Amino acid sequence: MLKKIIASLLAISVCAVITSCNSKENSTAEKKDTSSATESSEPDNTDDAADEAESTETSSVQVSYDFDGIASEKAVKMLTSDKYHLKFSTDVSGQPMSQEIYYLNGGILVNVEFMNTVYTNIYTDKTQYTIIDDIYYKLPVEDAETDSVDMFEDYGYVSSGETELDGKTYKYDEFYQGTTGTYSKFIMDGDMLYAIQNNDNTVMKIETLDDSFDDSAVSVPAGAKEVSQDEFNTLFLQKVAGVTTE
Repeated sequence: MLKKIIASLLAISVCAVITSCNSKENSTAEKKDTSSATESSEPDNTDDAADEAESTETSSVQVSYDFDGIASEKAVKMLTSDKYHLKFSTDVSGQPMSQEIYYLNGGILVNVEFMNTVYTNIYTDKTQYTIIDDIYYKLPVEDAETDSVDMFEDYGYVSSGETELDGKTYKYDEFYQGTTGTYSKFIMDGDMLYAIQNNDNTVMKIETLDDSFDDSAVSVPAGAKEVSQDEFNTLFLQKVAGVTTE
């Protein structure tokens, strides 16, 4: 039971943040650069034989990888770059959760505050580190195909429109992620990214978006002590409100 609770709590942050699990090399064949963005189209008969032979989930949607001029241009260019800092809040099964992400050149650090507990996940150099207070345990990421933790990998612009959120009308830009086959709306408040709404209607309220952080941020804190996974799990459960280790 203890392990199931631990796994469930830690998986929440992983599932909410790491939505991309294929490398950029694997997704290259799925990209279709277009001069315009529409939600659906027939296959282009002028494509060569190689393009016609492709069978991808993008066959019914045209996307553009040119973000110039759209309302979310600044935000999407930052989030699809090699470095960004994003802080947001969301709701998980009626419980508020806050996450702060530092992404740098394929490595990622995620600070999570959930159920009165604060912990950190780091994925870098094919290793996962889970940290709480001044202790951590690490595990190798053995699946060679799961080598991308960039939640905004292979984003293509689809369309723009308006949507209602919190009783107010906002403009949005919609994007399609080729690696996951999912859509996201970047909801804008003027020229600021207000929220990201996924196609499961999960809403991430944006608190911070910038790229101003030291590269050392995506690393295990100096002085942290490595412990076994069982030792870590015991402390983790002690931190969760209402849960004991008995």
